Amino acid sequence: MKVLINTLIFLLILFFNTRVVASEIYEVTSDVFVRSGIGTSNEPIGVAKSGDQVKVLDKSNANWYKIEFEEKVGYISSKFVRFVEPVAPDPVEEVPVMEEKESYPFAGVLIIFFALFLILEITRRMREKRIQKSIKNFQNSYPEFNIDKERKVEVSENTLLRTLSPSLRKLIDSQLINSVKSGDDSIIDVTNESPSPVPKNDKRGFMQVPTWNHKYIYSKSDLNSATSEQKIFYYHFKQKFLNGTSLDLLGNTNYAFVLLFDLLDDYRNHQNFNLLESQIISLGNNYYKTRSYGVRFLNDIKKELGIQSGFAGNFTSQKIEIKPADEFYYEAEPDYIYWKVGSKYKEKLGLNEEEVKLLNKLWESTTNFCGVEFCYFQVIRLYLDTIAAFAKQCEKSGSTLENEFLIVSDLIARKIFGYRNGSANYKMSVKNTSDELYSTIFKLCENAVREHYGHKRKLSAEIRYAEPLITEHFKAKISVPFSNVINKLIVKIPEPDEATQKELNALNTSRWKDEFQSICDNFLGDEKRFVEDIKRLGDLNAKNPSIENIFFEASKYIASKHKESSLILYIHYLHYDLQSAKFDNKRLAKTIQKNLFKSQEQVEQFEVIVNDFLKYQNLDKAISAISELYAVKRKRIKLDRNSIEEVRQQHAGTVELLNEFLNDEEEDGEKKENDMDSFNEEIEIHITSVKEEVSESPFLDEIEFKPIHYSALELFSKNNFSIPVSEIDSFAKANGVFRNQLIDSINEACYELLDDVLIEEEEDFYTIEAMYFQTITNK
Repeated sequence: MKVLINTLIFLLILFFNTRVVASEIYEVTSDVFVRSGIGTSNEPIGVAKSGDQVKVLDKSNANWYKIEFEEKVGYISSKFVRFVEPVAPDPVEEVPVMEEKESYPFAGVLIIFFALFLILEITRRMREKRIQKSIKNFQNSYPEFNIDKERKVEVSENTLLRTLSPSLRKLIDSQLINSVKSGDDSIIDVTNESPSPVPKNDKRGFMQVPTWNHKYIYSKSDLNSATSEQKIFYYHFKQKFLNGTSLDLLGNTNYAFVLLFDLLDDYRNHQNFNLLESQIISLGNNYYKTRSYGVRFLNDIKKELGIQSGFAGNFTSQKIEIKPADEFYYEAEPDYIYWKVGSKYKEKLGLNEEEVKLLNKLWESTTNFCGVEFCYFQVIRLYLDTIAAFAKQCEKSGSTLENEFLIVSDLIARKIFGYRNGSANYKMSVKNTSDELYSTIFKLCENAVREHYGHKRKLSAEIRYAEPLITEHFKAKISVPFSNVINKLIVKIPEPDEATQKELNALNTSRWKDEFQSICDNFLGDEKRFVEDIKRLGDLNAKNPSIENIFFEASKYIASKHKESSLILYIHYLHYDLQSAKFDNKRLAKTIQKNLFKSQEQVEQFEVIVNDFLKYQNLDKAISAISELYAVKRKRIKLDRNSIEEVRQQHAGTVELLNEFLNDEEEDGEKKENDMDSFNEEIEIHITSVKEEVSESPFLDEIEFKPIHYSALELFSKNNFSIPVSEIDSFAKANGVFRNQLIDSINEACYELLDDVLIEEEEDFYTIEAMYFQTITNK
């Protein structure tokens, strides 16, 4: 018996040692990163090639194995390794210690089989006892859950998994619990809005989860690219979900996102919002990756239906507990990636996967220019075309886009931050700088589109490091080459449509000047066409707070060429001036007025027309009256020469007296002409506005502003608090002051109140912070 026991102990030791050694060697099935810790968030320490054999040190984590790799310890995903069966070593001849008289060749084999039988039996009984004990403890702790052999058990996965022992938890996860006492064939079906595990190797006929590598899901149509096996499982998964059972997807979240869009499609047919809301709540509670998107979609629908949004609270009331392991082993991109530029506009712009990746390196643009959708899409398209064209240039020269970026990124990592090449900090710095360079390229493209569309204010696209070597390489490798490519591609950008023109003119209140100058340069004497072109330009500036200036400048330009058109455009100026925040009532210069009117009578008639328009604001009536203003008024006088001759002969003396009288009339005529000359010198239109009232200053009384300050600040207000330096310079010269003197005097007047300057100079523009402007105004 003692010999048997010793033999059994020896066999047990031999058996377990063999198992340990055999389990240590695994073969890598695909090129995969070996990481410094568990999870993809840890830095790679190397790449294990397909076919390599690695030594596994620890398999306590089912998703990540601890291995020995290149004399270092790292972690590798269990999905990319497989167990290698140990090869039996060649038999070694043993030198007998003593010569035995009798030999029993089958005795050793029998002993081994007997020992193995004992081992298996002991293991089975111990395992059975542990399961019984764990179930008993669970039932004692949670009496509301009852494991009955004749019906399904409904339990909460989170509660069950936290309570059960590791061995029983593993059995539940694989759904292979057999009856402890009588071979029970019951099923543990996890419900109560918690996922129930689906086995990888299901011995009972349950459908397995086909692996579906993570991708961005934008609609149910993404299911079309799935395999037939994945499609079959999806419909099985959907049916289970609709029946109240949520399956464990084992990290394959694509199924859950397809279901999210599928539910939204179904809603368009049944139009039952309460049903959709309950479904998306359940989906978000069970597959939390879909939760934030479900909230957004429901809130959008609520806005359309006019329902007050209160959806977020429904999730919190469920008291969902997210297991750290779910987050820890999730290998997909973070949630926010779904709403980066590429993912957001994939379908709308018809982007391919590579273009989506390039755009996902960018954050959503917040500039006013890109706030106009048409402009934003043109910048995106130019960005993608530029990168593609530059990549081809690099390929021809034997380089790559990444290599060109790396030259600048490497300098920044080493020169600015002092990171050692190859270190984790170095790699992180290179990645961050690369993303910054992509953002810089996008700014270069946006500046090009801005200039192409006449939006003169540009973004700064310079690198933020002042190191001369870095600046030099940035210009040589990034700025200049990409600018050259952009200049070649910008001609392909389409012109903005009418709606976009209106938005751009509202953003840049002086943008109309280029088009106005073009109209003036192309004027060939057709005054009707000129008026129509100015009206069309006015329509495109319907949202521009400075629209009246277009018609005022047009009236001045055409005055010397066609008087009637000039006055018609001036009436249009008054029309838009009345609609503005303040009625400026600008007057035409005296030299222009002298050209427009030849008598005081015409001036008085025009004053009547204008005052009548200001009172009743009937634009068509005023324009018709102006046409009559210049109508030729003639009186026909018929003379009978015979009668005149008879009278002259009969009254010869009277004729002499008449001649004297006529001489007096000529003198009076000369006097009237002299009076008209004086009229031409002093002519001025006096317009009485019905809106003219005694108004107080719009600014605080404690600020000592002068009249020119009011005019300057009003100019800022009409131009969205941003005016080109050249325009301020012209304004200052027109008022007989220096530009810097004007700006400084305004800032000095406000400094005590704001404790800061009101007007700042940024590149080629003067700007005012809107909050500061509100501070100095009366409320």
